Amino acid sequence: MNRMLFYRLHHYISLTSGGLKLLHRGFPDQAFASNLADYHARNTIRFIEEWQQTR
Repeated sequence: MNRMLFYRLHHYISLTSGGLKLLHRGFPDQAFASNLADYHARNTIRFIEEWQQTR
């Protein structure tokens, strides 16, 4: 994996983490925080799957 792909993967994981932190810390709009974490988790998984197909 080249460096830019690694940074992109890290970016997706970091975005997922943000939504999870909102949930954990009691953000008032729990549905939003959950949807945010789910959205970014799906993007992370999609990125990994696309990367595996190009190998």
